Amino acid sequence: MHRTTCWEPIQNAITQASQDTWVIFDVDDVLLIPEDAIFHPAHRETFVTHADRLHGKMEHEEFMDLWGILFTARKAKLVDGKVLPVLELIQNRKIKAFALTHCGTGKVGCIEKLEDWRIAELKSLGISFDVLSQCDLESEFEQYRGKYGVAILKSGVIFAADFDKGAVLMHAFDVLGETPKELIFIDDKHHNLKAVESACLARGIAFQGFEYVAVAENDPFPINLEKVDIQFRVLENEKKWLSDQELEEYP
Repeated sequence: MHRTTCWEPIQNAITQASQDTWVIFDVDDVLLIPEDAIFHPAHRETFVTHADRLHGKMEHEEFMDLWGILFTARKAKLVDGKVLPVLELIQNRKIKAFALTHCGTGKVGCIEKLEDWRIAELKSLGISFDVLSQCDLESEFEQYRGKYGVAILKSGVIFAADFDKGAVLMHAFDVLGETPKELIFIDDKHHNLKAVESACLARGIAFQGFEYVAVAENDPFPINLEKVDIQFRVLENEKKWLSDQELEEYP
C-alpha cells in the first residue's frame, strides 16, 4: 500500500503494468471535489451538523428535495488536472479502468437518477469511464439494495451505494464475467483500500493500492460559520443553494 499526494507514482505503476491489469478509481476527493468550502472533508462535521438539523425538522421526502437542489446546484472541479494524462495513458495502453464510488443511486428530489447525475458530473470534467472501461454493460446488483439505493454498474462506473467496496467490486467482476490478473486501486480512504485488497487476495488477484491523500493533506478552504449558516438557511427557506461566490453578493 502506497500513500501519495501526487499522480506520478500511480502513473509509473500504470506504465509498468501488464495488459491484464485493471485500474479502479474512487471519485470523491480523488478525481473531483466540490468547489464550495463546506464540502471539503475537513469541514465534514460542520456539514453533517447542518444536515442533521434540517433532517430533524422536516419529513424525509422534503429533506431529499433539498438534497436534490444542493446536488444540482453545486459545482465540482478536478482535484488535480494531472490526472488527465494518467487517464490518457490508460486509454492509449488499452488497459481497462472503472470508477468505484460509494455514491448512492435512484431518485433524490429533482434528480431522477443520482447515478446519471454522477456520470454527467464526471463527463463535464473530461472523464468518461464508458470509454476507459471498454464496457457498455448496465446492471443492478439486487443483493446490494439499501438506504442509499441499489448498487449499479453503469457507463463504467460501479456505484457501491455505501456497501462494502470490496464485496461490490467482486460482484461486478462476476457480472462482467471477467477478472483481471492484477488490480491497481486508488482511494482516499484506507479502510476502502483494505476492503478491496482483502477481496482481491481472496480471489488470487494481485493488488497495488494507492491511498491518495492530496485533499486531506492540503490546507482546507477556510470557512466562515456565519456564512455557512446563511447557505443552509437559504437552502431551507428559499430552496436554492448559494455558491461561495454567490454568498459574497448575498444581502
